[in-house]
Amino acid sequence: MFKYRFSRKDMKTLRDWIHCNIDPDIRVKRGRRFECDIDEEIIFIKNKKYCKLDTFFSTWYKRQEFYTPIHYTLICILHEIGHIMTKDDELLENGYKLNCIYNFMYQQNVLGEAELNDAYFAIPSELLATKWAVEYFKNNRESCCELAEMLGLFDLE
Repeated sequence: MFKYRFSRKDMKTLRDWIHCNIDPDIRVKRGRRFECDIDEEIIFIKNKKYCKLDTFFSTWYKRQEFYTPIHYTLICILHEIGHIMTKDDELLENGYKLNCIYNFMYQQNVLGEAELNDAYFAIPSELLATKWAVEYFKNNRESCCELAEMLGLFDLE
């Protein structure tokens, strides 16, 4: 089986860990990318493979004052959970609007690809989810590292 793909066992491990450590109502499904259906409390998990677009987040994240070294896939998982744990309808609505504006600016060549991604990561609802992920990791480092090891994340950096 493809080593970068989350196996059924990995998905069960992740689901059980989230239910035990964070919230038993959060559902976990496979997806094409890391994303979240906040209202339905579903996080979508892509594969473990690091790709070009992931470098935009990594570069942005390393420049933040709250930067803490965390395996890329793990922070992505925690970030998606962070959306659920920090849900704020007004912030989300503003975030959708800002995302549309930034994408329009990108289509008009006002923003480059890196600038578009930096602007997206700084949207208040996105920033809040990332900060939640970092704080959760810092407060639960041992458990998070155990999860990363169970999912085989450390050997894929």
